[in-house]
Amino acid sequence: LPAGTLLTVRTKNPISAENPDANGTFEAMVDQPVVVDGNQLVPLGAMVSGRVESARASNLRRSIGYVRLTLESIHLDGANVPVQTSSLFVGGRAGLTPAPQSQVVRLERGRRLVFRLTEPVDVSAGQRPPADH
Repeated sequence: LPAGTLLTVRTKNPISAENPDANGTFEAMVDQPVVVDGNQLVPLGAMVSGRVESARASNLRRSIGYVRLTLESIHLDGANVPVQTSSLFVGGRAGLTPAPQSQVVRLERGRRLVFRLTEPVDVSAGQRPPADH
């Protein structure tokens, strides 16, 4: 996959991140297959793993916040293929946790996100050879 390729995913579970440094992980599924030169290199439904790099609640509107996300790997044919993507800033809902009082930013399950690869990725390592006919 060349650098600049877009990976469209949908979150598998809600994402909750606390201020100031979240450093949590999340899982998502590929929501749109990646096709290069007529070859499907990443199928619909492939699992991806990502990282929450940070989270912030708005100082102006208490119910609004954002998380900064990146993808770390794509699961292809039993192997995790490492990827590097640009950071994605995603708006979400912010609220206070009961104890201790801290801001949490939440993204709903099924949120569609689009990441851009910053480095090329060799997906052949995760692909099986075609079956003999």
